[in-house]
Formats: sequence, C-alpha cells, structure tokens
Amino acid sequence: MTETTANMCFPTEIVQEGKVKVLVPELKAFVKLPSEYAPSKAPVFYNPVMELNRDLAVLALQTYQIMLNHEISVCEPLAGCGVRGIRFAAEVKGVEKVLINDISEKAAQLARNNVQMNGLGGRVTVKNEDANLLLSYIGAPHKRFDAIDVDPFGSPVPYLDSAVRALRNNGLLALTATDMAPLCGVHPKACIRKYGGKPLRTEYCHELAVRLLAGYLATTAAKYDISIHMLFSHSTGHYV
Repeated sequence: MTETTANMCFPTEIVQEGKVKVLVPELKAFVKLPSEYAPSKAPVFYNPVMELNRDLAVLALQTYQIMLNHEISVCEPLAGCGVRGIRFAAEVKGVEKVLINDISEKAAQLARNNVQMNGLGGRVTVKNEDANLLLSYIGAPHKRFDAIDVDPFGSPVPYLDSAVRALRNNGLLALTATDMAPLCGVHPKACIRKYGGKPLRTEYCHELAVRLLAGYLATTAAKYDISIHMLFSHSTGHYV
C-alpha cells in the first residue's frame, strides 16, 4: 500500500515486519539507476534486507531478558524509521521502556508516527538528537539502560565509547558493522585506522571481521575498567 501522509513530504508505504506495521520510505521512488543503493537515497533510512538482522536482535534481546528475569530498558540511538526499537517493544516480553533516536528530524517524525500506529506511545519514547550526545547523557548514574543496540550505516566504532558508558552493569550491547570492505581486507589501512587491527583477504575474512570488532570493543571498554563477554556473533552477506 502506497501513500503520502500529511506530515511526510516524500512517498511512503506501509510494510509488515514481525508483529508490527510501520510506515517506511517507498524505496523504488528514490532510485534512478539500477546500480543505486536505495536505502541510502531515501530521506529516512530503512533497509528491508536487514530484516533477518532485526529478527536475530529480537531473539537475542528476549533471551537476555529471560536471563535477567526482570523488566529491562532498551535504547536504539540510530533508529531510522524506528522499526527495530518498535519491534523490541511489541515482540519482547519484559521490556519496560524503549528509547529510540535519530539525528534526522524526518526520521524522528516518521518514528513517532510508527510508534503511534502500533499503539506503543506509553512505552516507546522518540528523541531527535546526535547519537553520541544522547548516549553520553544517559551514561550518567541512574540513567543507564540494560540494553543498547547500535546499528549504523557503516561502522559502529564512532559510538562505542559512549555506548559502553551508557550501559548498566551486566548490560547487553548489540553491534552491527556493514563496512565489510575494510574488515575483510579490501581496504586494510582503513581497518587499522578504525579497528586497530590488520584484516586479511581470506575465505574466513568474516570470522576475522567479527574478531576485529570484538577486539576493538574490548579495548574500548577496558579504558573504563569494563570487561566484555561475547554471547553471540553472526555474519550474513554484507554485515557482521
């Protein structure tokens, strides 16, 4: 179903993902050439290919909540249209509150629309801030979150310092990296600069990509006397 809402100045459509329905940019309206990457052309980021990633995020968060056996709070600082955070609130039992955020005013507006569309206004808050500014604010005592999911367009490295400090003790940090060219050795200097490690162009480069990201996270956390324990890693196609 295609529609343009009164509040949106670009073509949109409603899609079903998991247990929620969300309004997203109509991606085909923003592609002029077959080689163009539609999600990066739209005014608000939404990538339907990452649905599996979001499915796994929901399962991991539910498992984490069961392990804790109490209500949890979740932050998604790079939300785009908000589908991931909205699915957390709708599909994961034991989620007390979800904070979703995007620096784009259009994205925040669309996310608010989607929160209301799914009747989650009482548990989901939408912010329009710089991600690191928001994470630094909630890094203050008594404001931290149980779980933070960092899913950027590219590398999560710029957000790791503030994300680590915004977690409660024994908190869950989920990271997605889509910059596979550096991580898999196509651009080794970029990988050394970003992740502090040298990649290799081998058949097991995705395994090394996971380890490079985990190693950088461990180093970042150690600066604050925080240790990490890897619970789950995954690689599919263009991301780890």
